Amino acid sequence: MPTGVVLSPWLVIPVVGVLMLMVAGHIGVLVESQAPASRRRIRIANGWVMLMELPMLGAGFGFVDSNTSPRLFALVWVAAIALLGISIGLAILDVANTLRLNLRTRRRLRRTADTLATRVNAMRQAEHE
Repeated sequence: MPTGVVLSPWLVIPVVGVLMLMVAGHIGVLVESQAPASRRRIRIANGWVMLMELPMLGAGFGFVDSNTSPRLFALVWVAAIALLGISIGLAILDVANTLRLNLRTRRRLRRTADTLATRVNAMRQAEHE
């Protein structure tokens, strides 16, 4: 193992491989899910960002030697951190979207409850007349 590498490639390759398979599987499940379209789009986009990010992290941890290639080491880590920032930004967007969907659902439920309450009151009044 080169001296400037953080972790052994023997550890990094299987871990990154398994994580990439899990993310790819998650994307596959999202494509077929019945979730709202906006939620699916955000989460699928985040999955693709993670699929690009994981090899960068793997390269940064297990392949690029900071002693022999300091410039490449810095470039790999800047790219990995930038992709991580994009992933976090998409996660924040997903939270905001979830709040928007929740607010819309609550308003719809409130209108339905008000309509039902009006009908029940009308039926009660009709019974008393």
